Amino acid sequence: MAEAIRDAYADLFQINKNAQQLSKQDVVNKFKTLSQGSFSESVLDKMGNTFIHLCKLADFKEQPKPQVDSTNQVDSTNDEDAKSTTNDQAPLANDGRISLGGLHYNIQLILPESRDPKVYDVLFRSLKEHLLC
Repeated sequence: MAEAIRDAYADLFQINKNAQQLSKQDVVNKFKTLSQGSFSESVLDKMGNTFIHLCKLADFKEQPKPQVDSTNQVDSTNDEDAKSTTNDQAPLANDGRISLGGLHYNIQLILPESRDPKVYDVLFRSLKEHLLC
């Protein structure tokens, strides 16, 4: 769990390698700095609480495993195998996470004022047929 927390809060652990030992107020202040003030005090407080409580559940006694750069470890004898596996995978962003190119869909459905459940059944059945192919 400690490794997952280090990964999820990588920015915080870059600032302080022992971020799990910080007080809640210190964590909140670091989050405020990292977010450049874009979150409200309430959100920052909840972020701090979440981090502190997660750290209480984790065992930070083990040192973090070193990150291995897998991009440079391709066996040159298996170039075709390496090319075929990379073509099947989603593209990776610079930080190693999967990127879908920033394409997002926001579908809004304005429901009519009706107490008849058949109207809603027809609408949601149509959505299912056309969107969940």
